[in-house]
Amino acid sequence: MAQPADRTTSGFRTNSIDQPSSALAGTPFKIKLGGKDKATRCSMGVGLGCFVTSAAHPGCVVLGRRIGSDGSGTWALPGGHLEFGESFEDCSRREVLEETGCACESVAFSAIDNAIDTSKAYHYVVIFTRCVTSDEPRNLEEDKCEGWQWVRWDSAEFPTPIFTALQNVRDAGLDPWAPQ
Repeated sequence: MAQPADRTTSGFRTNSIDQPSSALAGTPFKIKLGGKDKATRCSMGVGLGCFVTSAAHPGCVVLGRRIGSDGSGTWALPGGHLEFGESFEDCSRREVLEETGCACESVAFSAIDNAIDTSKAYHYVVIFTRCVTSDEPRNLEEDKCEGWQWVRWDSAEFPTPIFTALQNVRDAGLDPWAPQ
């Protein structure tokens, strides 16, 4: 039996025996089961949320209100699904660029959350990264987000309601700027 090869990229460690199949490249890790009643519907997967920060906006993260998908109407970070064979870094860079037009100058691991909301049949493992940019966000996916804005992470007026996983890490006292 082949032993997994350890690969490390800027602190992100992945173990693999083989390289991912090109046929599966770009396929998100998610399961959506639909049914006529709530008991047979569920949403599961591996997601990624990006704390986009900038020296021009100290203490702030980019935040937008979701529309048209899980968590519609909640405030969330840029992010999305981890695709098959994709590193956390590559996923962060891709999602932030696709959604906000911001290029990430650096990406670092921040936290992981096992986000479960049984009332909504929702269960995602969400990896959080901190992405530093010098760009200003633009709304490039108007069908998924009402718009992006800089919001102070420690603000008493932080917008609500908050997307499940983001609420979990805020409630846990996460400091996106703390070294991991």
